[in-house]
Amino acid sequence: MRHLHMRRPHQRYGNGATLLEILVALAILSVGMLGVGALQTKAMRSGQDSYFLSQASFLADDMAERLRANNSAASPASGNYNGINTMTSYAALSAADKAISCAGGATCTVANMARYDIAQWLRAVNDGNRGLALGAAKITWSGNTATITLRWQPGQSGEGNCDSTGTMGGGTQDYRCLQLQVTL
Repeated sequence: MRHLHMRRPHQRYGNGATLLEILVALAILSVGMLGVGALQTKAMRSGQDSYFLSQASFLADDMAERLRANNSAASPASGNYNGINTMTSYAALSAADKAISCAGGATCTVANMARYDIAQWLRAVNDGNRGLALGAAKITWSGNTATITLRWQPGQSGEGNCDSTGTMGGGTQDYRCLQLQVTL
């Protein structure tokens, strides 16, 4: 009896991955990496906006404490803190207002202390390291209630809640604003 040997068809493909499989895997991986990159960018913008919001809150509280500390000069009738009733930055202050110094035991009137407070506060608002991006501020009065408004440029367009004058919900909302009311 003769044994017939059946030949097995020669295996054409090896056990490794084909070029097509590798290309598909790379395409999937690259789409995933693009998604991770977009998520990272969004997280950084949100983190920056959170930072500006916390800085604005700190700066509004700072001015509220200055108003309370210099209460006799802070009344609306005195007009001492009325100098920034429109959005103002440190650069917009006069040289005389920037030059007032009430620090280090210098003798100051309540009016000069108010001008000093405003100058120091606006300097902090516009500080390049800790301030607000394109920051500006204003203080408006209604009776004995001061409304402190801080404005800055958000990290991404379309995320604003106020216009360039600090009006919440009005005009083109290209800026972010924080308002704090203080009754004296």
